[in-house]
Amino acid sequence: MTFRMPASGLGRNLLLVVGLVFLGSAFAGAFGVTREDPGAGVLLFAVMSLSSGFILLLYRAMGRGQVTVDGQGLMVEMRPLAKAFIPLETIVSASRFTRPTLGFGLNLGVHVGIGLGGSLDMVVGLGPGAELSLSRPCSARVLGVPLGVKKVRMSLDEADFFVGYVNSMMEKRR
Repeated sequence: MTFRMPASGLGRNLLLVVGLVFLGSAFAGAFGVTREDPGAGVLLFAVMSLSSGFILLLYRAMGRGQVTVDGQGLMVEMRPLAKAFIPLETIVSASRFTRPTLGFGLNLGVHVGIGLGGSLDMVVGLGPGAELSLSRPCSARVLGVPLGVKKVRMSLDEADFFVGYVNSMMEKRR
């Protein structure tokens, strides 16, 4: 069964606008600065272009997030930025957000909490969210970098149904 992350919303539209503004600023700034200092103009254009590229990559990834659940576990993806496989036996609890999570709704994209019990947040906006607590670190990749996570939070269109489905899968395995 596949659950989709929200693909639209104010946050995603804001990312598109910000990405295009950065790209426009890169062109305008490069032309203005290049007249006085060509090296600074090229550097400004490169930095602003890379920034807008990352923002537009995040915009694209936010439209492609999904969670696939089968008898073995969950594959959580926000392609091409992040991917994690969570075996069912490692899930301690699946719940809907009951408390505000720092940055949830304020930050968009993929966030990683490093340290004891690292977390992986795949946040699309203010919509409903689900949280998985894990018994041991599971492997994930963010921008191709491997890491271990013990908590996964994600925005989902059908968060309540997802939590119920995962809890029923965990009951069947016991």
